[in-house]
Amino acid sequence: MNRALLKSNAKDSLKNHFGEAIAIFLISSAITGVASFIIGFIFGMVSAILDLDTNSVGLLSDSVNGIVSIIINGFIALGLTSFYLKLSRNQEVEINELFSKTNMFGLYIVTTILIGLFTTLGFILLIIPGFIVSIALSQTYYILLDNPEIDPMEAIKKSWEMMKGHKLEYLLLQMSFLGWIILGIFTCGILYLWLTPYMTVTNANFYNYVKNDYEQKNLG
Repeated sequence: MNRALLKSNAKDSLKNHFGEAIAIFLISSAITGVASFIIGFIFGMVSAILDLDTNSVGLLSDSVNGIVSIIINGFIALGLTSFYLKLSRNQEVEINELFSKTNMFGLYIVTTILIGLFTTLGFILLIIPGFIVSIALSQTYYILLDNPEIDPMEAIKKSWEMMKGHKLEYLLLQMSFLGWIILGIFTCGILYLWLTPYMTVTNANFYNYVKNDYEQKNLG
């Protein structure tokens, strides 16, 4: 795998679409941010009115916030991924792609729960370290988008198979962005407006690469 080529192709794909890429990132962030704010506000009011223990309310608020975030993401996450995947393939993209996969809401929720379960079991049992499981299942959502007819377990199994021999490549690709991520902190997050689309399209390019490699091996 040529990391430099994946990144170069990502820059080329984004060249004439950075406006849309940044806009869709900001819209998705705003949706999840507003939802989190509303939940925090509601639990803050409840705590003040009922004079409840702050720590207990905070823990409950965090738990509910996590659940709601998954639900909210269920409506837009696959649309966001689809946008960047299409961009990586130099297909026509529009901002309304963000809401184009709402019909896959249930599929996303079940898949997310299963991935979380397998990753957690990996961390707890230490049979296969959780971070390796996470890497092995990293292509699942892309697979669902390319194969909406398959169920979550099939997509997870396919990601596991597809990532054989590519886990270290994926890890090194993510680590290659570490310097940019750290630099982004010192720009108060402004750099992430450029970095997030760049990383996401690069990761989509990685999926295109491992998918092609997987298909060639199976045809052979």
